[in-house]
Amino acid sequence: MAWDGKPKNVIGPAVQKLRVARGWSQPELAAKCQMAGWDISRGIVAGIEGRMRWIGDWEALFLARLFRVSVDELYPERADLSELLAQARPDSADEESAYKFIFPSKKAHKNKRVDSNLPSKPMQVTVLPPDWDKEK
Repeated sequence: MAWDGKPKNVIGPAVQKLRVARGWSQPELAAKCQMAGWDISRGIVAGIEGRMRWIGDWEALFLARLFRVSVDELYPERADLSELLAQARPDSADEESAYKFIFPSKKAHKNKRVDSNLPSKPMQVTVLPPDWDKEK
């Protein structure tokens, strides 16, 4: 499926910032995710960072735990929402519209299947000890 140019997630820039701050390359982040139980490639990391790939809630939680930050740190401040909306829908860039667009109500999804990118079977996630990434 070709990318339509509209952002698919809001956490991509934070993921990139956290990865770069740790001195990790995209392949290194993908490898760390794989070691922790999420089968992900460098291309998927690039898609997340470039906001070309949709992110599920479990994926955001997984990344937050991997980076050892709160999930809130992955999401932009409310003040940034109008900028995000302007990128996604240039015709309506006021803050309230941005908030409703990025965090829609359940009614907005009544005719759409919103969980299509989630695994069809429950996924086993490995909880890592606090020092899992320290060299021994």
